[in-house]
Formats: sequence, C-alpha cells, structure tokens
Amino acid sequence: MYEYLDDDLILKGQLYIENYPNSISNAIYNYGDSEIREMIAYYEYDEQGFILTNSALYLSFVTNTKLNLKDINRLKYSPKNNILMINDYILATDGIDLDNFSKLLNEMTSVDVTLDLLDEEKIEYYINMVLDDLLNSNYEDVLLSNDDYKKIKEFKEEIALINTYDQVQKEEEYDVLNRHALEFFDELELDSEEIDALEKIHLQHQNLNNQTFNNSMNQYEDLINGLKNGDPTKMNKIKSMASSLGIDLDALQNKSPEELNQYVDDLCERFNISKSQLETLAKRFSK
Repeated sequence: MYEYLDDDLILKGQLYIENYPNSISNAIYNYGDSEIREMIAYYEYDEQGFILTNSALYLSFVTNTKLNLKDINRLKYSPKNNILMINDYILATDGIDLDNFSKLLNEMTSVDVTLDLLDEEKIEYYINMVLDDLLNSNYEDVLLSNDDYKKIKEFKEEIALINTYDQVQKEEEYDVLNRHALEFFDELELDSEEIDALEKIHLQHQNLNNQTFNNSMNQYEDLINGLKNGDPTKMNKIKSMASSLGIDLDALQNKSPEELNQYVDDLCERFNISKSQLETLAKRFSK
C-alpha cells in the first residue's frame, strides 16, 4: 500500500480503499471505462470523485478525464492557489489535500512534484511543514525541550512578521530565516525531504551570492583603480552605489570601533556574506 493513500488524503467526502459502496457502479459508468478491473481506491464528494487503479486515474472534477499513470510526466502543485496540475489537467478541489495527493502520484509514477512558488514562499512553506511536524511529534526519537518549543514559537512569529514586509525585504529576511532554521534543525538532528529542499535553496542562494560578490569585487576594484589614477568621478560613483545599499560612507567616519564592528556584522547578515569575504575585498582595495 502507498504511504499517502490514507484518510489524511481527504479533507471532505469519503475515501474507500475496500468495501466499496454501491455508488461505485454509477461512477464507473459516468467517468470510468470497461478496462477497470481491480481498484486501489475510490473517492466521492458532492458529485465529484476519482477512481484509482494500478494503471490509471479517473477524475470527475468539473470535467471528466482518464490519465494513464505511465503517461504522467508533470506534477506541479501550487499551495497558494490550491491547484495541482497533472500534465495539462488542472485539479482544483477543497475536498482533497492536494499536497498529499501530489505525493501519492509521485509514489505511483516516480515523477517529481514541482512547487509553483517563489523561493521565499518555498522557504515559508517548508519551514512551516517541519515546525508543524515537530509540534505533532512526527519525527521519531525527537524530544523537544522548553527552549525548543520557544524557538518554534519565535520562528512562527518571525514568519508572520516577515510576511508584512515589502517584496525585496521579504526575500532578504526569508534568506536569513532559512539559515537560522537549518541550524536549528541540524541541532535537533532532523532529516526529511522538506529540510533537503531548504538546504538546496540555501545552497543555490549561497552560490548566487558568491557570484554576485565576485562580480562586485571586480567592479569596485575598477573604481578604486580609477581613484588611484586621479579620476574624481569614481568617488561620487562609490558613494552613490553605497547609498543605494543603505550605506552612508560619511556617517561611518564618526562611529566608534565597537559600532563599526556591529555595523560590519549587520552588513554580513543582511547580504549573506562572511567577514572573510569583506576582508578579502578590503585587502584588494588597499593594494
């Protein structure tokens, strides 16, 4: 039996895995076919439903269709819109947990499920899934301390706060939150597909940030060389670029060493770079 073929699949209506009701005959007549021999499951809800066999999925939601499992090559799930695309068929219903349904079809077809979300939305989605699984004791041999429960509460509150930000700030803050969440999950020695997905996003962003940093180093090095060669327009360009990043170069002159250290820490956190990268940049500028 398949892992996701259980009562958690259904939000409304009735799922039958055996002892099928008499209404199955009408379902086979209305949207099934004569090839149906042995069924795996039957679902009915408000004149809608599906019939699942080892070889095909028969759907009756708005329109009727038959999907041979061997022909399924795309599964795209949109949590935000509660829509599951199976090839070109759009399944939208409030009766089925489409997240679990997509995982069931993944089990049966080995076709990967694509999330129709932006990266920051994926981070929110996966972190919430892991946190909820922790609260529901779905991770075996994991005993949460009072501090762990406090951290989970803080993560939930942070997510609610980040969702009030504008898009640019939201992207930055979810990137930071993802790193903190992965550290927390690592401390608990958790392992799951959701955490693997978060790590993949983190690695992609880290590689992108490194590439952006290297490009910036080359660009700023060109500016510094221009300054050394007596080009006065370069300083104005540096100040303009720093200002666009929220950095006031003139204000830095009046800060104490402690304030400068904190300022550097804040910049590293904000732009997801390490102090060693800043030191490398500083060394290249001082040549």
